[in-house]
Amino acid sequence: MKTQKRPRAANSVLVKILRCASSLDIILLAIATVAAVVQGALMPIMTILYGTLARDFADVASGRLGRKAFLQRLLQATLYFVYLAMTEAITSYMMWMGFTVAGERITTKIRERLLAAILEQGVGSALEIGSGEVTTLIGSSSDLLQDGISSKLGRVLAAFAGVIAAFCIAYSRHWKLALMMSSGLIAFAGAGAIGANIIKRFTDRSMSAQAEASEIAHEAISGISFVMASSAQMKMTDMFSSKLEAGHKPAILSRASGEVMVAVITCIATLLFALAFWQGSKFFAVGEADIGDIMTVLLAILLGTASLGLVAPNAQALTTAIAAASRIFEAINRPRLIDSTSDVGEKPCLVRGTVSFKDVQFSYPTRREAKVFKGLNLTLEAGKTTALVGASGCGKSTIINLIQRFYDPTSGIVELDGRSLGTLSLRWLRSKMAAVSQEPVLFNASIYANIAYGLRRTSKIHSPEEERALVVQAAKNAYAHEFIMTQPMGYETVVGDRGGLLSGGQRQRIAIARAMISDPKILLLDEATSALDTVSENFIQTALAAARHDRTVVMIAHRLSTARNADCIVVLNENGVVEQGTYDELMAMRGAFFTLAGAKRAETQPQHTECSRIANRAPLEFDTASYGQQSSSRPRAEHVTSDNWDGDSMTVLLGDGISITQNLEGHFTRKQVMTFVAQYYSESRYLCVFGLLWAAASGSVSTIQSYVLAQAITAFSESSVGSGFIDNINHWSVMLVAIALIQCMSSIMRGFSLAVCTERFITRARRTAFDYIMRQNMSFFDAKGSASITTLLSTITGDLNGLGASLMGTFTVGLVGLLSAVGLAIGINWKLGLVFSATVPALLASGYLYGTFASKREQQGRQLYAQAVSYASEAIDCIVTVASLALEPHVKETFHESLLEMRRRSMKTAHKACCIYAMSQAAQYLCFAGCFYYGGKLVADQQATMLQFFICFNAVVTSTPAMGSYFAFLPDVHKANQAIRTLMELLAKQPLIDAVSDRGYVVNALSGRLDLERITFWYPKASTCSKNTLDDINFSVHHGQFIALVGPSGSGKSTILSLIERFYDPQAGTVSYDGKDVRSLQLKSLRRHMAFITQETVLFSGTIRDNLLFGAPDPAAVSEETLNDAIKAAALDDIISSLPEGLNTVVGYRGMSLSGGQRQRIAIARALVNSPSILLLDEATSALDTVSECIVQDALNNVAKGRTAIAVAQRLSTIKHADCIYVVEDGSIVESGNHDELIVRGGLYAKMWDGQDSNQYP
Repeated sequence: MKTQKRPRAANSVLVKILRCASSLDIILLAIATVAAVVQGALMPIMTILYGTLARDFADVASGRLGRKAFLQRLLQATLYFVYLAMTEAITSYMMWMGFTVAGERITTKIRERLLAAILEQGVGSALEIGSGEVTTLIGSSSDLLQDGISSKLGRVLAAFAGVIAAFCIAYSRHWKLALMMSSGLIAFAGAGAIGANIIKRFTDRSMSAQAEASEIAHEAISGISFVMASSAQMKMTDMFSSKLEAGHKPAILSRASGEVMVAVITCIATLLFALAFWQGSKFFAVGEADIGDIMTVLLAILLGTASLGLVAPNAQALTTAIAAASRIFEAINRPRLIDSTSDVGEKPCLVRGTVSFKDVQFSYPTRREAKVFKGLNLTLEAGKTTALVGASGCGKSTIINLIQRFYDPTSGIVELDGRSLGTLSLRWLRSKMAAVSQEPVLFNASIYANIAYGLRRTSKIHSPEEERALVVQAAKNAYAHEFIMTQPMGYETVVGDRGGLLSGGQRQRIAIARAMISDPKILLLDEATSALDTVSENFIQTALAAARHDRTVVMIAHRLSTARNADCIVVLNENGVVEQGTYDELMAMRGAFFTLAGAKRAETQPQHTECSRIANRAPLEFDTASYGQQSSSRPRAEHVTSDNWDGDSMTVLLGDGISITQNLEGHFTRKQVMTFVAQYYSESRYLCVFGLLWAAASGSVSTIQSYVLAQAITAFSESSVGSGFIDNINHWSVMLVAIALIQCMSSIMRGFSLAVCTERFITRARRTAFDYIMRQNMSFFDAKGSASITTLLSTITGDLNGLGASLMGTFTVGLVGLLSAVGLAIGINWKLGLVFSATVPALLASGYLYGTFASKREQQGRQLYAQAVSYASEAIDCIVTVASLALEPHVKETFHESLLEMRRRSMKTAHKACCIYAMSQAAQYLCFAGCFYYGGKLVADQQATMLQFFICFNAVVTSTPAMGSYFAFLPDVHKANQAIRTLMELLAKQPLIDAVSDRGYVVNALSGRLDLERITFWYPKASTCSKNTLDDINFSVHHGQFIALVGPSGSGKSTILSLIERFYDPQAGTVSYDGKDVRSLQLKSLRRHMAFITQETVLFSGTIRDNLLFGAPDPAAVSEETLNDAIKAAALDDIISSLPEGLNTVVGYRGMSLSGGQRQRIAIARALVNSPSILLLDEATSALDTVSECIVQDALNNVAKGRTAIAVAQRLSTIKHADCIYVVEDGSIVESGNHDELIVRGGLYAKMWDGQDSNQYP
């Protein structure tokens, strides 16, 4: 049953590919297919001429044909060769142009359908796939498919046409001999079918492991700040490497299986030659066939099977393309439970805005066993503001998700104005609402574009002037206009990957402007002001209050101040709605809400704290013996020092101890590239040499085969029919059997050994590339963005096949075969040898020109293509925001335009490339014509024998096109050359801050004293801005002190924490720990004593336990007691106990299976596992509900005792009891002191406190 299912599956994939083709594509494919069939049949047709000429050669050699008549026949045959050359040129052009154009068009359509399908499948499905998998499918997998259609399909069709034509000609000349040789077809088919089946099986396993590795890479790169802060770069590299290792063996077996398939097919072909000679001699002896018939049958099979042998390597690529297409269509055909782009359904003219939940039960697809709602009944009244409060994980954010119909309830109904959401047009529905989350996501575009995206959900068309006016007004309403105008490019400033070049508060204000610009009927706010400073929050709350008029507002509120003025407050817990009513009504009930409010009031009551908790703890301890020592277990990036300079060049290390001298322009010479590749093969050098020796043996055997074939052919014309004739033919037939077995053995040995070398090389390159990406400075990630870096990693490693040892082996076979053939020909007859060898440069040059031009044509579209893939990856990474803004059509259109532009550029050069290829193919027939004419004249003049002619012709002229065909791989070699140079450039990027280096003083203990002296800093990407991000920052923190940084959004608070973590080095000034400059310390040992908790939590795919132990240097050494203490301290124990799988609960991609508060508590517990000496808190409790915030804040206060704690805070109540509060504005410290001192001073802090305190608590 299994053997039947796989062919059906392959056929199904082919049908799906054809369904993506337009009428024009089908016409092009049909024309190209016909041209491929004709082009493939031309070479076997030529055997008719060959057989006729062979008879004429025999006749003139024996004197039965006069010289003049022979030359006339020779001239006529030469003209037929010219006609064949013209036909070859026309059909080759039509074939390659048709397949190239159709392949690019079809693959573009499939790429678009893939992205469209993932967008249409909804948020849940997209999160399950992940952007790393999308990058692989749209990138390398689609590239394999395009290569299969545009290149490999034509070769396979032409080869099969050649085989069919050869057998037809053979049957027409001598059906008995042809019938006996037809037995080889069964062997060919069996070897091909079995080989393709095995290749597909191993390819699927390999590609699956690579997709998992890509997902790990994407998570690590997108969460790089946390990875750096946790000194987890090597851990992520190990995780990445483990997935690569999982796919390593299947990749070797897939590649080796292809080589074995080729070896077996070649062996069968040679055995068929032996069979033909052996049986043909018997027919010749009894007079059933003459020499012309036998020669035509033999050469038809020879050339037909030779064509099949040449294209056999492409069959592996075609099978791989089908396997890649299968994975693509699996993603495309995933069930569309919710079509996010559908416009089908009701579109009511009037929207009041009443949202109702009726008996709603729901659980997330990735955690179906954990029910979020068990029967929710709730009505959100039209035109009213409803606040949702309750513990983290009680379902507040889930209500927002269900209103936007990111998911459908398991049972029950969600209604808008009495209509089930399922009956409404989803695109229309989302156009009537806007959402702002507590973790705002911006796209890697300009500020203007990010705000204008909010207009895409509406059907209105605005002129450019109207749109700009709306964008500016929205920014002003969100109090973002002022800070936007301070940016280097104003509204055209690019915000970076996920808005990473802006502060959290700045991102939040842009997100609010984006939401309000479309004037939505329903406004969904998930802690929309959590990242804002107090003053900005008050402004925004005022703006939001004005915006609530005549619209339904649903807000998730952890700060009860934001809920106080709501028309209705709904209190939720794990069982559903507990209470609802106005603020006063709920306070009067003295129930759950009263408890929440009481907890918040208790938090603000005065508490006794020490002014300065400077404990008697051991100072910073250094291991000076470790300074400068290197770890032998890992490659290390070295800084380039003056010792490396040598005039016009410098020496850099490129990983794994490989050093290269690079010129000052940063370019690498061809010799350096070759040296680098050779050094990367160093681990497999003996195995590689072993494989290349077998490749050389294979090439030599092919020349010997040409000699044996010539001897057998000549035997038919020179020997008399008798026992001696039969013995002579039997001798050469046995020789061919021996050659077939030697060829098979050498090809298998070569294939297996070089497959191992190739996969080791590619795996090593992938691992090293990711390792060095993990080593780069934060500015590297700021400049490029996570999506483009992930694409860069995928592209570099995917293109290295062109420098694989397997391809080197293929070139070695052809090169050795050609050189040995030329040597044999010149040795046999120097005139024939020299003239025939003169055709070699022409044949090789034509192949080289085509390969070079084709590679340049492909390179032109690579940059734009990479941008398109990065854009698609970013869209899926931000799928919740894309769906909320109804940006799916915009994303699809932008992606379409990128691919269309790439296709336009590609088509401009496709015509030239196909013309060159057509001429290169026609050149062989012209060379055949010249060689036959010149050789025939020498034979007629008795200056050469028939044996010498056929030895020279078979060895040189028939082997040269085979070598020339290898130039078809030049595009792969060129891509690999570019990839290896890109890899070398990456490895040469020596980070100024090497976070994984063993250099520096090892920090064994840290007392917690920290000094920032005269710090001036600006971000590298914003170096053109005249204003510094930080200007003359000075402050000191003693052991055990609690220091707070407050101030307006974008003032530089988070930047200070980044400098403390040494994500960047200041342009001036010093950051020091216990009196030691941070630049003299071993960074990874320093960060083990620190914990960094940000307002945007980073979780990785895996279980809760995996994430809690992520930052631990040795997870196995963390005891259950330590783990449980951290869980309790972060108020996480109740959440874990409520989950069926407990600590083994899978958190999903980026932790999206959990609520924001649950993710934040996991992050806090994770930080406490390592018992850090220094706590860095960047709005660490911003995503927590009131009760959890109080509990966690108390926990943080407790764990901060005896530790140094530095907190960035917008909620001033959380830092009221800090030992010292620094107020930062416009990159400078404008005030400092404790809370009471700053209040008495009446400055900026006092204004912020008054603005917050006036409406925060009852």
